[in-house]
Amino acid sequence: MADKYDRFQVADIDPIVIVRKLIAKARRDNMREEQSIKLSLIDFYPAYMTMDLLEAELSGLEFEVFDSLTEQLSSVMSSVLKTEVAPHMSTMSAIAYYNTFLEKKLEFLRKGGRYFPTTDETGNAPIITDYTITHTDGLKTFTVRFQLAMLIEAVKQFIADYDRLQGKMHQLWESAIESNAPSIIKQGQLFMEQVARMQKLLGLDKVNIGIRDWGMRITARVSDKGDIILHPFNMNYRGKAILPIYLEARGLIDIHDLSMTNRPSDYADANLQYTVSRPCIVNILGSDNTAIPLDQRKSLTETHIVIIERIFQEMNDALLFAGKPKLRHSFTELLIWFIKKVSFCLAEEKFLQKKVADYLDHHNKSHVRLEDDVFLPAIYEMLVNSFGEPRVIKKPERYNGEIDILFDNCIPIELKAWRKKHKDIEGTSDEKFPHLGQAAEYASHDRVGFLVVLDISRPRKGVRNIENCYRVLTKEFDVNKQLPTKIVALFFDCNHGPPSRL
Repeated sequence: MADKYDRFQVADIDPIVIVRKLIAKARRDNMREEQSIKLSLIDFYPAYMTMDLLEAELSGLEFEVFDSLTEQLSSVMSSVLKTEVAPHMSTMSAIAYYNTFLEKKLEFLRKGGRYFPTTDETGNAPIITDYTITHTDGLKTFTVRFQLAMLIEAVKQFIADYDRLQGKMHQLWESAIESNAPSIIKQGQLFMEQVARMQKLLGLDKVNIGIRDWGMRITARVSDKGDIILHPFNMNYRGKAILPIYLEARGLIDIHDLSMTNRPSDYADANLQYTVSRPCIVNILGSDNTAIPLDQRKSLTETHIVIIERIFQEMNDALLFAGKPKLRHSFTELLIWFIKKVSFCLAEEKFLQKKVADYLDHHNKSHVRLEDDVFLPAIYEMLVNSFGEPRVIKKPERYNGEIDILFDNCIPIELKAWRKKHKDIEGTSDEKFPHLGQAAEYASHDRVGFLVVLDISRPRKGVRNIENCYRVLTKEFDVNKQLPTKIVALFFDCNHGPPSRL
């Protein structure tokens, strides 16, 4: 079972990968102008330098080829019948195999195709204008005509169809199959983590990463009869080959090129390699998944921008916003608002500190309720003034009214007061922070929330930097350890006066 699940043939590469290769080779000066480029196997095996060397590698070789879908069906039949059912295999020359591989993909693009059959009036529009074979001896060379805008639109449509497919799979299986399993979200996290590690290790922005260079978690379940069955949410190598394109469309990475790193003779052990950079700068697919809208950058300091983008990158690395543009928009607005307020609190004593002092002066210590009587009303009022009452709900019915504030009906905000009896908050605000679990529980649906702390733990002199006033904390739940929840912890420091009074 494991060997077949691990196998990935060159012929299994999706046509969208060919589209992305064409985009990498295309001119970008005029998106609507038709252009022609040459495409051949050397574009996928550039290490061989010339077509002659590549042909020499394949000359005289014969492949025992099979259809992967047929092999999967044979595997199912073998399990049902309790006997080995082998897929039909045929023999063909290696050069014919690769010529057929490229020509079939280009023919698909010329006719037009969709990941799902279309039901609208658009139908299956051609993705390329046409192609011709310009070199027929040995390995073929193709001249492909297309408009770059059409290629980019095809990738966007593919991602939309792919999302729809993923959604239908989850609807079909999530209630029928027990346990959680790696999905496109988790595999995307593993990919982003590997890219970050390679960038740090090599000290480079652009890194090469093959589909066999980053982890793939396999989840299996045991049937009532004791058989081990792969969970239907598992991603195979065919899905991994598509995933970087999916992440690029989400605005998480830039793809600069792609190639094959397996030997051409190892046709059934393909390793598709992408050259990528992170974060997304070129943004050839025009994603709107950016940390700070252009119209808001002018109101932020350089420090604010750095902190916001740093937090946003951690959210993106966890793929919290994949397929959730409304959640991303709400999170971005709320994060920018809070960073401004936290910064203002450092400079202006009257912002919150005076309210706290006045409250403590007029209340018995045994009856102090700073969170409910001071902090919650103040933050709620400011949020309503900025975003409007419909978007800000105080003590909603969800979770029996235990959430302090719910923003846009999707992002919980938990408020806490940190007093003298507590330890220094800077040394405590990690994954063991006492209120993290409560905040993360409220954020379990969309895996993101805010823990906002009023810090009056130890009055002191000196200026505190805003870099000390935030953390991004991670909380894993036993029911779904593969998809951790991210909590942005923000600290309103009311422990010192403004610089002018020091």
